[in-house]
Amino acid sequence: MKKALILLNMGGPNNLSEVEVFLKNMFNDPFILGIKSDFWRSVLAALIVRSRAAAALSNYEKLGGRSPICSITEALCERVNSLARAELSARLKFEGAADASAANEPLQDISLQSKPPQDVPTHGEPLQNEAPQDKKPIDELICDYAMNYTPPFAEDVFKKYADFDEIILMPLYPHFSKTTVQSSLCSAEAALKRLGIKNYKIVDIFYDSAAYNEILLNLIAGCVAKFSVDEISQISLIFSAHSLPVKMVAAGDPYKAQVEAHVEILKDLLAARGIKFKEIILAYQSRLGPVKWLEPNVADVLRDLQSKKALIFPIAFCVDNSETDFELDIFYRAQARELGYEYYEVCKCPNSREDFAKFILAQAL
Repeated sequence: MKKALILLNMGGPNNLSEVEVFLKNMFNDPFILGIKSDFWRSVLAALIVRSRAAAALSNYEKLGGRSPICSITEALCERVNSLARAELSARLKFEGAADASAANEPLQDISLQSKPPQDVPTHGEPLQNEAPQDKKPIDELICDYAMNYTPPFAEDVFKKYADFDEIILMPLYPHFSKTTVQSSLCSAEAALKRLGIKNYKIVDIFYDSAAYNEILLNLIAGCVAKFSVDEISQISLIFSAHSLPVKMVAAGDPYKAQVEAHVEILKDLLAARGIKFKEIILAYQSRLGPVKWLEPNVADVLRDLQSKKALIFPIAFCVDNSETDFELDIFYRAQARELGYEYYEVCKCPNSREDFAKFILAQAL
């Protein structure tokens, strides 16, 4: 049996010439602007792109002329593929001494359900062509990625795996939002439909996965390992999440509730490990335009923080991108410096860490 595990994400410019492509595709996404009319959405998108293009170009120049998201995701896929080859090789050797069910035990404990909870749909329409639960041994497993707003696009990626027995879609967002998970899945499913590919399934959101949260816990612990217990108690931990217009939450988007639940999970895990910060705060970043967005904003939290010592953890992202590497690590760092911060650090996302690669691989085995 041949499986392709496709990681889905928003994408980012691979070079400066793709900055306008990225902005144009993002703001033409009906899940982002929420305007039903394609014409009026394209008009507004053009105005937004025109007003933001120069600043966006400047920001990406500071990042070396590209977003880090594609190169990191590619490295993540390479690590997953390396682990997959080792795992499948070990299973082949093991088959002679055990039956197939025993051979499928490694890594199962951190796999997720392939269907979302009934009350939280992850895409626009119910799945009609979900791949059957097949117990055939896996002969080949390849991890690849597709982006929503910049190359590689879903249809181009899926063409490479049209003859595979099963395609598994895994949005690299721990929390559900129409603007992220649903948007990516709708684009992916439309591409699959155009190609006539019917055997696919979807990995569920994973903010409440014990295995995933252990990875995050280790990242946070690693950032403060250089400090004593007393020093950690003087640091404020800020969980930063991409903001969302309040009207989307009011319309039923579960993102805010899931992010808040995730923060509570991590608070409990940190306490259980004996890592005690001065305070733990949830803040939001990347608001845009005059509408009301989720609050508090990171800028306001940094301004009001008394300790002037902050560790920022980007809770809504699995892979670093311009919003972590530029907004949090450059823009807000400069603000913290102006405010007289003694300590300001941005924790890295899971990126291509081996433990995260193992977590991803488990979803396909």
